[in-house]
Amino acid sequence: MSEQPEELKEINKFYLLAINVLFAVVVGLSFETTAKLSFPPENISIFIKLFALVLIYYVIFSSWLGHYRSQTHWPYSIGLLGKVRFVISVSILYIYYHAFYLFANNSNGLFYYVFPLIFLAYLAYDTVKNIEYKDDSEGGVDLINRLLITLLFLAFFISASYIFYLFITDNIPPVLNVGVLDSWKIEFLLIFSVLMGVYRYKKRRIKSELRFTT
Repeated sequence: MSEQPEELKEINKFYLLAINVLFAVVVGLSFETTAKLSFPPENISIFIKLFALVLIYYVIFSSWLGHYRSQTHWPYSIGLLGKVRFVISVSILYIYYHAFYLFANNSNGLFYYVFPLIFLAYLAYDTVKNIEYKDDSEGGVDLINRLLITLLFLAFFISASYIFYLFITDNIPPVLNVGVLDSWKIEFLLIFSVLMGVYRYKKRRIKSELRFTT
């Protein structure tokens, strides 16, 4: 990509600072909740919470790193699309904060809808960026490939969350024998972790872009 104009550099300094501050705020607010957990876990419920916590932090910190690196490759543009993409980035951070809220309140919403919601926001981000850089001859194909990967994993997470909902409401026996709800939580946390890990890997294999969710 050619050298950025001075105005674009200044705008992206502001955007990068704002996103970094908001990431730090989200992580900082989570400490009040996480400080109450005991380690090593005393029972299966605490183990599940620690498992969920590690997964949430993985999503957040990998996203934070990717956003910082992406600004040298695909900065927010000066016009409306750049502003829209920035707003979507802030919305993603709110979803991360909401995940901690659900975590603190032991809500099954963390399993029912949070990950599909995250990936729906990722898809919106990718879509806007595709429009924003549609004339970029260096990375146009890669942008489309990244959008398709995000769309695919959105479908995976919607399916997994819906299956979790069905299994809980229909009281289907799980593989593990530590209580129906706890067992399904562990098994679906494993599924969510594998899906998220594969998603990150797939996105990193497209080397021409380092983006917000990579």
